[in-house]
Amino acid sequence: MKLIWLNTAKNENNADYRNTRDELRKINQDQKTFIDLNECINYIKTFGETKILLIIDETFLDNVLHQIDAFETVLCIFIVYTDHRYDERIHRKYATTVVTIPTQQASLVQLVKHRTRLELEQPTFSIFDEDQKSAQDFKAEFPRYLWTRILIDVLRPSPNRREQAMKEMLDICKQRYKTNEADLKEIETFCTTYEKDKNAAYWYTKNNFVHRIVNAALRTGNMDYLYCFRFFISDLSEQLRQERLTSTNKIILYRGQRITKFEIDSLKQNVRSFIAINGFLSTTREREIAILFLRQGLSETSPIQSVLFEITADSSLKSVIFADIQHLNELTKAESYINRMLPMTTADTLENAAFLAEMGCLHIRRYEYQKANEIFNRVYATRKHLLDENHPLIARSLNDLAAVFFFIFDINKAIEYNKKALSIDRQFFLTEHILIAKDLIYLGKNYEANGEPDKALNHFDKALKIQIRLFGSTTEHHNIATALWSIGLIYNKKSDYKRALDNFMKALQMYENTLPCGHDLTMKLFLAIVENYVVNENFHSASEFCETKLAQYHPNVEPSHPSIAKIRQLMGYIAFKSNKYEDAFRLFEEALQLLKEHNQHENESILDCLKYLAETEKHRDNYAEALIYLGEAYNIQKNIYLPNQPQIAETLRQQTEFERQSDRLLNIKIK
Repeated sequence: MKLIWLNTAKNENNADYRNTRDELRKINQDQKTFIDLNECINYIKTFGETKILLIIDETFLDNVLHQIDAFETVLCIFIVYTDHRYDERIHRKYATTVVTIPTQQASLVQLVKHRTRLELEQPTFSIFDEDQKSAQDFKAEFPRYLWTRILIDVLRPSPNRREQAMKEMLDICKQRYKTNEADLKEIETFCTTYEKDKNAAYWYTKNNFVHRIVNAALRTGNMDYLYCFRFFISDLSEQLRQERLTSTNKIILYRGQRITKFEIDSLKQNVRSFIAINGFLSTTREREIAILFLRQGLSETSPIQSVLFEITADSSLKSVIFADIQHLNELTKAESYINRMLPMTTADTLENAAFLAEMGCLHIRRYEYQKANEIFNRVYATRKHLLDENHPLIARSLNDLAAVFFFIFDINKAIEYNKKALSIDRQFFLTEHILIAKDLIYLGKNYEANGEPDKALNHFDKALKIQIRLFGSTTEHHNIATALWSIGLIYNKKSDYKRALDNFMKALQMYENTLPCGHDLTMKLFLAIVENYVVNENFHSASEFCETKLAQYHPNVEPSHPSIAKIRQLMGYIAFKSNKYEDAFRLFEEALQLLKEHNQHENESILDCLKYLAETEKHRDNYAEALIYLGEAYNIQKNIYLPNQPQIAETLRQQTEFERQSDRLLNIKIK
């Protein structure tokens, strides 16, 4: 969660404002100040799903609310004003659950503190907030709930990868809290004292980095974060199973919590509805202890209010774990219970088949193609059993299976399955449909991989025409951009570089207008554009393009943002291709150090950098150094690829070649 202050230049020299900012920094060190509205909006767009608390000066209020769609990740907007004659007007016009209006500087600090704590204290009760998925109206949100439950079980790390899983989690935590000395010390303590199945509950119930960051992962259902924290979530689940209550009596439990007025209204509207819980819910038998969490006063106008939950728990239920962890708990004054919903993993319904299909996609992202193939076949069998043979869900399964064949280089099989999917969709929809366009794109990519550029281009052109007719000729849509990019790649292969570049630039304009700054698709398109210049030895234009993009990105993203590293990597590639190996080495090294700050989230880019560094050292006859970079690449590949993946074989081949060359040079020197 980030704290952003949009202020006027005149207030920068105001002592009260500076003091307030210092107080706010104690609450949230991840803080940024702007005096330009557009710069602020562009900065917010770079953070994807990161939640933001926004403080604005009254002079920006109307402009901000007119562009409210640009602030979709903002949890709360706090307005600071100095003229109290505006107080009633602002309250009457803007006082909603989105906008909080403090009446003085001190109340601003308190309200930000309450809103920050509210986020940290909401591990599982958020039926209300559209983006916080920890508890939902069961009837409306069951599919999303079940997917998260299955996902948590699937992410349990294998024993031989446990140490790597723990390292990934701690690397993320160190990066997240790199400016907080207290949290960094606690992370080191965790490294030296944590024991599997013994003190997971102890660490979870402490008010520390583990509690905050694991709750955020469970609450949002963010797949990347759940994957990073898989070892701890698995350990905590197992410890709760060991401590499970066996009593058949019902018990009354309490939980004190702060929630928004909007959330309270949603609860009232969902009386007698099912509420599903994702993750872990801490409670106590003592009502007074739960009330302790509510003691700090909140104003009547605050959108945040205190609520006491009384829960009748049936510990005989097999679908829910109730565990008494008083003897394990850091909160020694409270008799604490944690309950957890058990996952349901049957695949005999269409809903469950959809979740299994998502699991298959997860396995593909983890390069586990055999597991993905098994799951996709299971989903395909379920859908064939329950649906008409020409149903579009059958086509989706065929495309999923085709994706597996594509990644294991059985392109003919992939084309066969894509053709079947396209045939089904054409029979079902009869008229043009976006799914038909996607089928054509998939087929085109497989024809391209199969060395049939004309067929690929034909399918991409058909897909583009459908998309333009569906979205409109003047619409900028990322799907249209992807089709243009694919067409450009074919023209590149046909050596029609001008037409290729025209398509790339049209696609880039759409991506930059529709995707956040630094999006991965945009970065990959940068590479296609640079390669287009490089193949024609137009190194000047390639360098100019990268320098322009670097100048555009610097004001809008953090200096360590992965997009900065990737642009530097492209500049290194240009230097390498123009035989400027000293410059190439420097740029690749700079990019590598930036990318390593983001660890496993940028594994592919880190691998590219290491391979380029090895090749650069080879051209400088530094084979010993080149082997070090290849060794580092090999260690990363072992953790993310299957043993028989061609990427690993290629690295081993390069190592063998470099060792031979190193020995040859050594023999020459000896002679």
